Amino acid sequence: MKLRHTFAITLAAVALLAGCGSSGEPADKVALHWRRAVATGDFNSQWDLEAPELHAPAGREIGIAALKRDYKPPTPDHQVVDIKTLRTVKDTTDTKNQYVFVYLQVTERAYPPGQETVTLCKVSGAWRVAKWEP
Repeated sequence: MKLRHTFAITLAAVALLAGCGSSGEPADKVALHWRRAVATGDFNSQWDLEAPELHAPAGREIGIAALKRDYKPPTPDHQVVDIKTLRTVKDTTDTKNQYVFVYLQVTERAYPPGQETVTLCKVSGAWRVAKWEP
């Protein structure tokens, strides 16, 4: 019985780690995934890819509920149809923390492409969104 219990705990830990697959992803991939989540209203992914300082102290469930409450679906003209990474620049001014700036080209259905900046920081070894400048 003990062996089965240990196996179940090990299996659960592996599944949990697999669910956090973005932890080893490069900053540009995390920025793209997060921006797509924002565009489509994928609040769970959006929350999971943000740095803790962007979260309300009330916790994940309440934070996601607030995101859902405040979400305004885009009009057809403003639906995001394409997101591309233009470049990634490391912040060399902060020697204590690791930050990068990911410049994205975001194209909405009826408008020319625009540039957005997503700032990411390292949190427990994983890149997380710290700021967004549309």
